[in-house]
Amino acid sequence: MSEEQKKPEYIAENESQEADTIFGGTPAAAPKAAPKKGMSKNMGILIASIAALVVVGGSLTAVLLAKHNTPGTAEESSATESAQESIMLNEADALNVEAIDIQSKTPFHVTRTFRGREDAAAVYTIDGYEDLTLDADLLRTLANNGCTLEAVSLVEENASDLSKYGLGDTAAVVTLQYEDGTDFQFRVGDKSPMENAKTYVAVGSNVYLVRTSLVANYQKEPVQFLSTTVLAKPADDAYPIVKALRIQRKDLDW
Repeated sequence: MSEEQKKPEYIAENESQEADTIFGGTPAAAPKAAPKKGMSKNMGILIASIAALVVVGGSLTAVLLAKHNTPGTAEESSATESAQESIMLNEADALNVEAIDIQSKTPFHVTRTFRGREDAAAVYTIDGYEDLTLDADLLRTLANNGCTLEAVSLVEENASDLSKYGLGDTAAVVTLQYEDGTDFQFRVGDKSPMENAKTYVAVGSNVYLVRTSLVANYQKEPVQFLSTTVLAKPADDAYPIVKALRIQRKDLDW
């Protein structure tokens, strides 16, 4: 090593060069590329979200349209049920009903006392109860409902066993008797355990479901047709003041 090489300045300069030579062989990091121009990340997410919503909306619309066009929807079922509620079992003029015979737990016979006309309703009484005040409106339902008896569905045609519907010996057998000598007979049985507010009715050997409200009065006892009105309501300016009330009964001696 020459005297020149021993000088501190020479050594420092060459050490620096060696360092550059040892580590300088590693390629220098490439300069960062300039960002490409275009949509931002947030903008891309927004567009993707909108596209997803469009797809979901289209799928939902397709499902709703398919459901609407599928046979047996609620709307069509409702229309079908409405169409079925038109099985007329009897079509007659209630004014022509002369008498009504009801065979039940307590049989009774209803007789017409006033035929009635367009401006006045018919009047009926129950045999044996002529001296009592009866509910005229309730009695008229026996003629009116029987003359427009309507079923909601046919349960069984030519039924061989009516008793399973309560239409056997325990049924109320109703016979409407008309002025011309003809009659119409039907049987009122049990309430349906499957259909709400429906009752089994038989015309001949055919069993139907009928709204209970149309046939419930045929299963009443005669005393249930008694009027609950003791006195007719007086005019407001002639209302009586009750000072005493006396009740006489055969089982009371006082």
